[in-house]
Amino acid sequence: VYKRQVVNQATQMQSTCTLGWLVLSPRGEVQALTAGHCRTGPEIDVEDQVSGVKKVAGTWVRSEYSKDGRVMEGSDIATVALASGLGHSVRTLDGLAPAGVTTAQELRDHPPARICKRGGQTGLSCGPMVGISEDRVAFRAAVDHGDSGGPVWAVSNTGVVTALAAVSYTH
Repeated sequence: VYKRQVVNQATQMQSTCTLGWLVLSPRGEVQALTAGHCRTGPEIDVEDQVSGVKKVAGTWVRSEYSKDGRVMEGSDIATVALASGLGHSVRTLDGLAPAGVTTAQELRDHPPARICKRGGQTGLSCGPMVGISEDRVAFRAAVDHGDSGGPVWAVSNTGVVTALAAVSYTH
C-alpha cells in the first residue's frame, strides 16, 4: 500500500491517494487498483519523501468515476500500470495475503466478522458491515482524504481474509 501525492506534470494538478490491491492484467502485467477520482492526467508522478526527487510511478490504464451523489451507487475504480523498479507485493502492509475475492452475493450470504481497510492517511481501520449494493459495501471505519484507493478486505468468522474493494468514499 502506497500513499503518494499524484502530480500531473502538464497541469500541475495534485491529489493524494493510496494505491490498493495489485492485480494482473489479461496480458500478465502487474497493475494496481485505486480510486477513479484520483486520476489527474496520463501518468502518476510520485515524489520521494526523503530526496524530494519526482519520478514516474505508473500510467493510468482505465478509470471509471461517476459522482451522482448517492453513496451506494456509481463507479470509482481505476487500474494503474506500474513502472518497473518500484517493487511490489501481493501482501498488504499488514502482511495479509488474501485467500481470494469476495463478491457482493457472498457478503449477503455470509456476512463477515469485520471489514478492514488500509489508507495512506489514517492507516488500518476495521469495523462492521452496515450496507451493501451490487458494487459498493459500506462499513464503519476511520477514513479521510488520502485513503482513497486503498485496499478493503473482509475477515470471516474463521479468520479467512479475502479481497473486497478499494476505498472510495468518506462519510
